[in-house]
Amino acid sequence: MFETIKSIFKKPIVQTRPIQEQTSNRKEDEGFHRLSGIKFERGLTPLKHEKMILLSHDLYLTSPLGYRIIETITDFTIGKKIKVIVNDERGQKIVDEFAKEIEFPCFIRQLVRQLGIFGEQFILLIENPISGKITVKYIDPLEIASIVYDGMKHPIGMTLDSPIDITTKRIENDGTISMVTIPVNAFELIGKNEATGLFNKGQVLYMYINKFTNAERGSSDLLQVIDWIGFFEQHVLSVLEKAQYINSVVMDVTLEGLSQSEIEKYISTQPSRINPGTVKYHNEKVKNVFLTGNVAGVATETNLLEQLLSVISSSTGIPKSLLIDLKPSSDELSTISRKFEARRAELAVFIEKLFWYRLSSAIEFGMLDKDPNRKVEVFFEPLVAQSTKDVSTTLLQITNSLVIAQNNGWIDKAEAKKVYSILLTGTGISLETTVSPDAISKTDKLMQQQLQQPTEV
Repeated sequence: MFETIKSIFKKPIVQTRPIQEQTSNRKEDEGFHRLSGIKFERGLTPLKHEKMILLSHDLYLTSPLGYRIIETITDFTIGKKIKVIVNDERGQKIVDEFAKEIEFPCFIRQLVRQLGIFGEQFILLIENPISGKITVKYIDPLEIASIVYDGMKHPIGMTLDSPIDITTKRIENDGTISMVTIPVNAFELIGKNEATGLFNKGQVLYMYINKFTNAERGSSDLLQVIDWIGFFEQHVLSVLEKAQYINSVVMDVTLEGLSQSEIEKYISTQPSRINPGTVKYHNEKVKNVFLTGNVAGVATETNLLEQLLSVISSSTGIPKSLLIDLKPSSDELSTISRKFEARRAELAVFIEKLFWYRLSSAIEFGMLDKDPNRKVEVFFEPLVAQSTKDVSTTLLQITNSLVIAQNNGWIDKAEAKKVYSILLTGTGISLETTVSPDAISKTDKLMQQQLQQPTEV
C-alpha cells in the first residue's frame, strides 16, 4: 500500500505564479509571489483528497501505530466526560432528552475519531415537521462533491455526488398536511439566524480541522505522517526478518598460535552470543567468520526505527511513551492535554451548535419559551485532571502507609522520605530538599508523635 504514497502526494514542479506577474529576471526572485492579488488553492486536489481519506482510513484499520495515534487524540480531546449545561430547567430537560436520543457519549466519540481520520465531519439534522424532534444522520466525506463559501471564506453550503432522500411536510390545496419524500443533493450549512437569534438556518453541521483559510476541505491528522508510518512499518518488518537469524548464528572463530589451555581461557572470557550493537576487540590472530546467519545491520535498523518514531511523535505531538509502552510521565500527560485544548474548544462550539439547534426547534414548535438570557455551556473533564480533594486523599494515604511501614521496621526514615518524594513527583508536586533546621525539627517531632500512636493496618 505504501509504495504508492509518495507518488500520490508528490507535489508537481510547477511555476508558483502567473507569468504576467513576473517583474524581475533576477535569479534570486525565481518562485517569488506576492501575498495578495493571486488566487492560490492551499488544499488538496479532489483526487488527492479522496486518496487521503482512503489511505487514512486504511491506516487506522490496519496499522497499530495509525490506530494508536487516532485513539490517543480522541481520548485526550474528549477526556473523561463532557457535560452540556443549560441555565434553565426546561431547556436542560430538552437537552438531556436529545442527548439520550442520539446516544451522545457514543456519538461524540465516533465524531471525534472520524474527525481525526478524515479531517472533517458532516452531520445532517432532519427536523420532524410534526413533533419538532431532530434526527441525526451522518454524511460520509466521500459523498461530498464540493463546499460553497461566501466572500469571507466562511462555509455556507455543500453539494453531494448523489442526492439523499429527505422526508418533509407539504400543505395540500384543501389545507391538509401530507408527508413527502424528495431527493436533495445540496444543503445549507447551519449557522445562527441573526433575525431570530436561533440556530435554525441550514440542515448540516460542518466541522473541520487542519484547513487553511482558502482551502476547501479539512485534512486528516494522519496526513503528514502517512509516509513516515509506512517507512516505520517497513523497517519493523525488516528488523523482524533479520532477527530470525540471531538465534541461528553459527560462527567459526580462528585463534592463531594459541594452545588448548589458552583457547579455553579465551573462550571463558567471551560471551556465548553476540547481541546487536555489541563491540568486540581482538588482534590480528583472532578471525571471526559467520557460517550461517548475520546480525550485522540489526543495530542500525533499530536506531533508524527510533529516529522514525521520533519524527512521528514530534509531528503528531504525541509522546513516544504513549505510542509504545503506554507509561507517560505526568509532564508528558500535561503537555499533550494542553496541546488538544484548541481541539476541545472547536469541539465545544460544534456541540453548542448541535444542542442550540434542538432548542431552537423546541422554541419554534412552542415547546420552550424564547429566553434571551438562556445559555448553553459545554464542560470537559480532562483525562489527566486531578482535583485537590483527590490529591489530598492520596497524600494522606501515602503518609499513613509510610508511618505504618516505618513503625513496623520495614523501612527506615531515609527510605520513607525517598519513597514519599517519588510519589509526590508523580502527582506533580516536588519535594524541596533544602529546608531550614527548624522545619526539620518540627517534622521529626510530628513523625515521632505519629509513631507513638497506635496504628491499624
